[in-house]
Formats: sequence, structure tokens, C-alpha cells
Amino acid sequence: MNTRLRKGSRCTSCQEGRLVPIIYGLPTNETVEQYREGKVEIGGCIVREVFDEERGEFVSADPQLSCPQCGGKFLRDGRRGS
Repeated sequence: MNTRLRKGSRCTSCQEGRLVPIIYGLPTNETVEQYREGKVEIGGCIVREVFDEERGEFVSADPQLSCPQCGGKFLRDGRRGS
């Protein structure tokens, strides 16, 4: 899939919600406040990485964007995350 998603993109699953970034790591007070306001989703402390042969580097295997409307999770390249 060639679709590049970013914060504010329309959800490709429900077509209703606007995507928000998923923040990984220990949340700060600011991150918790942004979560309460619906501006981010908190993803946990552990980030999985895989080696991308084409890019020759490690990339996140965890989704980077979430739809607050339907709960869909996505990688920035448009694939659904788990």
C-alpha cells in the first residue's frame, strides 16, 4: 500500500475519525493531558522494532496512529497495526 498517513488524516477504516499519534514510553503529565483531550493515544512503554531490508534500518513494528472514532490502529504507510 502506498498511502502515507499522518496526524489528522481521515481514518481509512471508518472514514469518520481523524487520526491521532500514538505516544510510546512513560507518559508525562503533558502527555496524559493530551490523552484526556483526545489529541494522542498512549501506547505503552515497549516498542517493537523490525529490520526493514529495503531501507536498511530498524523501523517500528507498532502502529503510530489511532482513530478515536473506531479504535483502528495504523502504521504511517497505511497498513493496519495490531
